[in-house]
This record gives sequence, structure tokens and C-alpha cells, in this order.
Amino acid sequence: MFKALVASGLLVAFLPAEPPADYYQATKDQRGEELRQTLHDLIDDHTALEYRDTREAIAAVHEDPENPANLIQIYTRRSVPKVKVDLWNREHLWPRSRGNTDKRGPDDTDLHHVYPSDYDVNGKRASLLFDITQPPRPANFWSMDEDSFQPPAIVVGDIARALFYMAVRYDGSDFQTSDLTLVSADFNGAEMGNLKTLLQWHEADPPDANERRRNDLIFEKFQHNRNPFIDHPEFAGRIWGLEATSPSFPSPDNDDKIPPICAESSSSPSSPHSVPAPTEPTPKSKEPSPVKP
Repeated sequence: MFKALVASGLLVAFLPAEPPADYYQATKDQRGEELRQTLHDLIDDHTALEYRDTREAIAAVHEDPENPANLIQIYTRRSVPKVKVDLWNREHLWPRSRGNTDKRGPDDTDLHHVYPSDYDVNGKRASLLFDITQPPRPANFWSMDEDSFQPPAIVVGDIARALFYMAVRYDGSDFQTSDLTLVSADFNGAEMGNLKTLLQWHEADPPDANERRRNDLIFEKFQHNRNPFIDHPEFAGRIWGLEATSPSFPSPDNDDKIPPICAESSSSPSSPHSVPAPTEPTPKSKEPSPVKP
């Protein structure tokens, strides 16, 4: 179930918050499906925004800490003016085509996975899975191949935790939603991944101060629910039961800072829409079998 959010007064003074003391009390010693269901019950009754109201909320949640008039785009990591609607659009980390084709349920406006993005990069990513591309790019670049999109290393953990949240929050019980599932191979319907890679990214790029601030702000001022995997990163392993292995991509220099503009090192971007060219597609093998929560 979800509630409608009145649009007025979205942008108000924000003070960082912690989850209520007993917010996760019921999760003690739980694992697997039991833990997934408990977390679902904690976060499913959130206050949902109307889609027309998400731009203002996204601008607040993803504000540039060094320039309050700007926000940070998810893939390019550029700081752009909030009011310049032609410089950023709304990116659904869990693509609409993978379980949200009607665009009418609470999943379509859920701030835990709707991020500001450069128009061009958003279009290139489309509904590609998140995975390590072949060949991989340096840490501060995004890249893509025939079936996968790899974000900059500075945000791979943020994206992984957003998808963990979506897989737990949406089980098809809300009107006009699907049962969202993370898998590691054979992707169909409302399935998304690559789960094994996402677990690696989650371990390699743990929550930082900016991610915790976004979680607090969504909880306090907008949806009134939290992403449990930011508050308790260990929940991911307790649900999916996979050991993350060392990821085969470079680590960012500092995961609390905005990296350089994503562009080819041999040239400088001529406009805010300049983006790195994608790599040539190279076939790569998938995991032999799906892993579901």
C-alpha cells in the first residue's frame, strides 16, 4: 500500500536523522527469505510522490554539497543547475521496461532509485543491466557493451544498494507493481542484475556520508521509509547468501568526492552534454544459473 504526497512545501530545512532506535529490531538473527520479508514489511508503506513532483524532490536529495544551486548527475558526476531542465532528466536505475511498464505504481517515483542523469547517457544506458563491461574503463568513467552498463566506481555501491532496496520493497503486492527480482543470469521480465556483480560493488564501495544523507532526507522529508542496505550493509549477504569476490575494476581515489568530468582523457567536453564514447561490444559469458532472493 502507498499514500499520495501533497506537493506543497517539499523543500524545507533538513537535519540529518538516524533510523528510530527500534526500526530494525525485528531483523535480529534473521536471514534469507525471513529477513527479506521483515524488511519489506518495514519499508513498503511509503509515501509516494506524484511523478510531476519528483524533479523538485530529486534536486533536493541529490544536491551538490559544494553548490546548493546545483545537483550531481549519477553517471557523469557533473554538477549542473537544478533549474536547467534541459541539463538533466530522471533515470530509473531499475528500468521501467523491467517490471514497471505501466509507469503508474509507487515504483515509478521511488526516490531510492530515481536519480538525476544526463539526457544523453540516460538514453545510451536505456534498459541495460548493470555489470562489468568488456573491456572495463578507468574508475571515473562509465562504459557500456552490448548488454551491460558499468557506472563510475564512485557510485557502483550506491547503485547496487538502490537495486537491493527495489528487490525487497516491490513484491507485486502493491497495485500496478511487479515482483522485482535480482538474478545473475537469464534475465527476463521483472528481473534485473547482475546480482553477483552488484554484491561485489556493494562490498567495494560501502555507504559514504553523501549516501547516508540522501537516505535520511528521503526518510525524513519525502517517503518516510529507508533503504535498509545503507543503514545495514550486512543485510545484503544475509539475504542473498553470496560471498562477494574482489571486483575486476579500479577503485575510486576517494568515494566522498566528486571525480573529474567523465570524458575521454584525450579531449575535453565542449558542452555539459559531452559524454565518453561507449566501448565496442565484446561478447562475455554470464553466470551459469540465476540466484534469486
